[in-house]
Amino acid sequence: MSRRLESHTRTGLTLSQPQPVGSDPCWIPNTDIYESEDGSKIYVVMELAGVKAGGVEIQIKGRMLTVQGERPDASRKKKHEFQQMEIDYGHFERRLRIASDVVAGLASARYSNNGFLLITMPKAQPDQPKPDIQEISTIAVSDS
Repeated sequence: MSRRLESHTRTGLTLSQPQPVGSDPCWIPNTDIYESEDGSKIYVVMELAGVKAGGVEIQIKGRMLTVQGERPDASRKKKHEFQQMEIDYGHFERRLRIASDVVAGLASARYSNNGFLLITMPKAQPDQPKPDIQEISTIAVSDS
């Protein structure tokens, strides 16, 4: 089992990337998920260099977080003969199942100049009512 998959399995955090049948392939951004030291928040950090903040769409539905957008590729508009090709371009989508209930209405997202998206989600407290798993919350992304 890969080190990455093993780590997520061990922590209870799951990453899922189903590919719809008949759709164009998507690239999958590298992502870290962790809790604050006091256990009150969940952070998601996603590597999105070259993506414009306004082009990122973030939604939470129950415990499912979906981040999608597009990374444009100006270099491939001309015909090139690549010696090496490792950078993914085009549409991306990442679906993440969060291990705890969160307060989606208080979630925030910040995109930094260095190409990282930080999503902050407060964890729901045990005495709070469970979030509606059918309700979809959209998070606006701010630039920093």
